[in-house]
Amino acid sequence: MKSLITLFIALFVSASFSFAGDSVKIKGTVASNNKKCDGAEINIYDGNNLVEVSLADSKGRFNIELHAGARYTVRFSKGELIAKNIVFDLLVNSLGNSPEEFECDVYLYPPSYMSGMSSSVLDFPMAILEYNERKERLEFNAEFTNTMQELYQNMLIFAETTDRNIWQEE
Repeated sequence: MKSLITLFIALFVSASFSFAGDSVKIKGTVASNNKKCDGAEINIYDGNNLVEVSLADSKGRFNIELHAGARYTVRFSKGELIAKNIVFDLLVNSLGNSPEEFECDVYLYPPSYMSGMSSSVLDFPMAILEYNERKERLEFNAEFTNTMQELYQNMLIFAETTDRNIWQEE
């Protein structure tokens, strides 16, 4: 259980921020069941419009670039695994003189892990990152991100400590 929570928290703790002019490069790894998710799909949305689709390489690594002036939802998915969304709020004219990259790792869970539970909360973004013009960097929206992190951790604890067979219809 600790390893699952640690992997989820890693998204928040190990993020490093950087920008290049008026865009931010995002790179990281998608994994599940302690294996890298080769071919994981990374969909980038500006509002409801799909603007780009990218695939993780054979080692689960991905590299994408987002431009200033939009609020993006980045959706990470792989087959039947439960997708994860992260919002990047770049609704500014310029990203200033910040460094060059944002790095994060994303862990996806199989639906069987959440069987018998309502996982509708997982349709919401797991984190919102907002560009702070004064500090010239991305920052987590602490209230939203902490709430989602707590909900997700509670689901993981419940999944590991409950006999989920009681939730399935006979």
